[in-house]
Amino acid sequence: MTPRFRRIATFLLIGATAYAGLSLLYVPCASAYVSVFCTCCDIVFGRPAPSCTAEFDPLPPGERSAGADLRIEVKNYATGGMQKLHTSARYRGFVPTAITASLVLATPLAVRRRVRALFWGMTLVHLYILFTVWLSLFSALTNDTVVAAFKLPAPVKLALELTKGVLAVAPGGSVIAPIPIWIAATFRRGDLAMLLADGPPPAPAAQTTLPQSVSKPQRRRSRT
Repeated sequence: MTPRFRRIATFLLIGATAYAGLSLLYVPCASAYVSVFCTCCDIVFGRPAPSCTAEFDPLPPGERSAGADLRIEVKNYATGGMQKLHTSARYRGFVPTAITASLVLATPLAVRRRVRALFWGMTLVHLYILFTVWLSLFSALTNDTVVAAFKLPAPVKLALELTKGVLAVAPGGSVIAPIPIWIAATFRRGDLAMLLADGPPPAPAAQTTLPQSVSKPQRRRSRT
């Protein structure tokens, strides 16, 4: 087994084990996670437009499904309209977060670098999560419905719907998005090539210091 293959196999094994462990941990904490997710979204998106409000509430256990565990109630007080949206805090929030954390923890780097990468990875992935929630809300506020608060040109609306479909609707978005986030948060220039090299990673070059010249004190000539 070559060193490169060994590093890749170890990376995949640690990453899969970390994700499996986080998934098992999610099961008893699912209700708490959905509640915290709804609370954070209420704080950030509670007033998506001057005349509109958005309330995020966990679905009762009997109404939950694989693709929906919370309800978004959008109200437009100017038109008197109300619309309910359903989404999943697990697939929208937990899955990309767990994948990003697993990729960072499995990367064979120094502990200090991994801690720093984990911090930036969690920051970027939660910005991504907030962006996908905003896409769903803004799409609802620009559709031809009773809660519409904005009117967009047709090309802009088409671009918005395509972006929402890729990032916020398709299940693959929550799986693919963590990969560029992991790369951006973890790697520096040359790291990936070093880790994929067919051989042991090169040891850091030893720093050599030039000896400092010591000047001998000049003796004073004694006056005769």
